[in-house]
Formats: sequence, structure tokens, C-alpha cells
Amino acid sequence: MQHVFVVDAGVLFTGWLNRHPEGVFLTTDSILEEVVNAPSRRRAGTFQSLDRLRAEAPDSRAMRDVSEAARRTGDYGVLSESDASLIALALMKQREGFSVTVVSNDLALLNTAVELGLQVIDPTGRFRRKITWEAKCPACGHEERKAPNDGLCPVCGTPMRRHAVRKRGHRNTER
Repeated sequence: MQHVFVVDAGVLFTGWLNRHPEGVFLTTDSILEEVVNAPSRRRAGTFQSLDRLRAEAPDSRAMRDVSEAARRTGDYGVLSESDASLIALALMKQREGFSVTVVSNDLALLNTAVELGLQVIDPTGRFRRKITWEAKCPACGHEERKAPNDGLCPVCGTPMRRHAVRKRGHRNTER
């Protein structure tokens, strides 16, 4: 079974890929568009020319599954479309029989990936466990287990803020 790393833009800004000389890296076009500084674009271009970094698009089934998982974790409101497509790509590759690891420093992205049973690496080491979020209104103090779809407090209408309430273990095998 071939192992692939599905990488976020933050990973392309660093030398992380260089530490895996035999690695095969996948990402999406929207993630590559986020890489705008010259050194990172050159690095990504070099890996693409060596056919070690490829951009692929996820299927619609995987995108739906990511949306559902992000709603369960409370990450839906903060997960960008690019982030969701990256997780969906990893999920699709796992379903195709690949051994997949998602590499990112984005907590919402990693949290949603873990919810879907994907292996993750946070090169910064900040993400250590699955995060359960709770929404709290800064004005009236009302708390909800999940943020309302519109993000507003159902009591007073103030935008709610999310915070971690409970963390559970997962596998973050490397920094």
C-alpha cells in the first residue's frame, strides 16, 4: 500500500517536505493558489517538476462527508473551502486504498480529519488531541454544545465565540 502525505499550504511554506525524501505529496489547486511568496512557490514548483507534489480534486461524496464531520466537531464555521477540499482529497485517497497522512498546522482542519479517522501530523506540535468545541456568548454568557448555524446567540443575538471544552487522544506521530 503506497503512503501519501496530503499537505496544506502552511507545510509548503516550510522545509518539511525536504525531511521526507521518499515522500509522495498531494494537495489541491486551491491550496497551491495560497502559496504566494517566491521561495515557497519555487519549492512547490521544484517538487511538482520532480513529480513528488501533485494537485488533485476530491470527489463530491468526500466533500459531503467532510461537511458532515465538520458540523459534528464544531469546525464547520471556521473551515475554509480549501481546507475542506484538502481533507476530502485525503479521505478519497484513503477510500482508494492508499495509506494517508494529512499534514497541516490548522487546528480545525486537523480536528475534522481526525473525526474522519485520518492520520494527521501537525509540524508545529500544537495539535495533540481531538478538540471538542463549545460556543459561548461573550455578552450574556449563554453556552451551546455546538455553535448555531448563523453563529449568533439565540438569546441575545451577539456573535458567539467557540472554545475547547474537552480533548480526546489521537495519533500525531511526528512534528
